[in-house]
Amino acid sequence: MSSVDSWHTVWEQPAVAARRCPLFKSNPGATSAWLRLGQIKAQKAKCAPYNKRRFLNNLQHIRALTVFPADKFLPELIRLCAESGVALVLEPEIKGAPWSGAAEWITTTKAMILLNLRGKTEDRFWFSFFHEAGHILHDSKKETYIDDGKAYRETPREKRPMSLRQKL
Repeated sequence: MSSVDSWHTVWEQPAVAARRCPLFKSNPGATSAWLRLGQIKAQKAKCAPYNKRRFLNNLQHIRALTVFPADKFLPELIRLCAESGVALVLEPEIKGAPWSGAAEWITTTKAMILLNLRGKTEDRFWFSFFHEAGHILHDSKKETYIDDGKAYRETPREKRPMSLRQKL
């Protein structure tokens, strides 16, 4: 962002799809810092140009990884995402940014899935991953939103990625 005004514009009507725990208060400064750390890592990540068909196919392979421990599945998960044009970034939680995951287009040919390992349980990790993958598959590259933890969760946009997860 190039100015304080543009920061306010983004964070008063956020421009990233994200999943967070509504029980914790979110601080826009902490949230934007967490997101920016993820963006920087995603920009540096080597990825093939985004290919939706390949990403859908790789999600089938990724689903099979859910039975393995993190030290086994994580390198393969990152590789499968990267060869599909999706930079998978793990960024630790920042106090005031209770987000489990976010999805954003870094360029027109590279998407980012940002996860933070909140709660450090595999079920939360995989739910967040597939939830954010749904945003990459279904949402516009220009039109993304941040979950405010309230009514937004009930929109068709937020329910749609869950149905994708059930199909896999």
